[in-house]
Formats: sequence, C-alpha cells, structure tokens
Amino acid sequence: MGYRSQVAFKTTSEGYIILKRFNDEIEEKKDRPLYCAEIRKTEDGFYKITFDEIKWYDSYADIQNFIKVMDILDEQDIPYKFIRLGEDIDDIEIRDNYTEDMPEALLEFNPAVDIYDTSDGGYEIIDNPDEE
Repeated sequence: MGYRSQVAFKTTSEGYIILKRFNDEIEEKKDRPLYCAEIRKTEDGFYKITFDEIKWYDSYADIQNFIKVMDILDEQDIPYKFIRLGEDIDDIEIRDNYTEDMPEALLEFNPAVDIYDTSDGGYEIIDNPDEE
C-alpha cells in the first residue's frame, strides 16, 4: 500500500499558468505534476491544488516534475505555499516562496485547515486537466 500524504499547494494565477504549461508539455500523463490533482480557484484568482492520499516519493516522475515547477516559481519570484502532511504526526513539509508582495491568501494558508478542507467555500472546482 505504501506511505501516503495529504498535499496542498496554493499560488497566484501567474503561478498556476506556469504549472499548467509545464504540465501540458509532458507527454506521459502519469508523469505530469497535476496527475491526480484536484484543482480549485478562488473568486480573486488564487489556485489551490490538492492531492489526497498520494504517495509523495521523490523518485516518482510526477513528484519530481511538481518540485521542478516550485523551483521555477522560486526563480521567477512568484508566490506560492506548499504543505505536505505525511502519515506520521511529525512528518510535515512546508515550502513557500515569500515575496515582497506576498498575498494574504497565501500567507494565511495553513495545514490545520487547508489540507483537509475540500469544501472550503470560496473555491470553484476546475476540471482536472488529466482526466479522460
């Protein structure tokens, strides 16, 4: 069965565009960073991407590609916040790119609420780009 994690990522529309373009350039669907993701958008243009019960292993191509996108966002100073909660209580990974103009919506993104709340009111569900 393997070790599973809950993952949430939130970024601006600019960050999502970069992620989506990177995703769409990868031919093999299972290697895409948005493979198995649930994507939601706020009314004010922020994107929340979640993965439920995912095997978040650095050896998997889709995970490597998601990490590459975060590296690109770092290089381009695009704000985001990434949270991964593993099965073990102390297995928490947080990565972010705090910029001078970091939006409050990203600053206030936290594991206690944002990882598990799939019905958080201000989001519109975006079709998964990798669904058949």
